Amino acid sequence: MTRRDYSGQNLSRRLMRNLLVANVVISLLALAIGIAGIYVDEKVFWISMLAVLFVSISNIVVCWRRLKRPQD
Repeated sequence: MTRRDYSGQNLSRRLMRNLLVANVVISLLALAIGIAGIYVDEKVFWISMLAVLFVSISNIVVCWRRLKRPQD
């Protein structure tokens, strides 16, 4: 039986680049929706968008580091 690697270490550079773009889009949308939540005065809404923004920014950093390391 083969072991599957779900850590993302073996993703292709193309797939990693697509994941980076998707995370950038998600973070921009979370920022815009969070700002709209502040204006509407929905505290739970903008706090949850802040959490989504934090997670997507951490994913951007991980994707960026994996793309910048030298290829094997």
